[in-house]
Amino acid sequence: MNVDKLYSTAKNVFELMAEIVGTNTFYIALNDGKTNRIIQAFNREKELVKEGALLNLQDTY
Repeated sequence: MNVDKLYSTAKNVFELMAEIVGTNTFYIALNDGKTNRIIQAFNREKELVKEGALLNLQDTY
């Protein structure tokens, strides 16, 4: 997987979604069945998810 392309695409998708959808937070994560790795995050006002965070997958539901 080309990670640089994933980051770039995620940023573009979030910019478009931010114009259309009125939610606070969007994120893209990779998971290995145990951990969610936040690849890209968009927080409109309050920061709920931080890019680069590693979260226990069970805690993200």
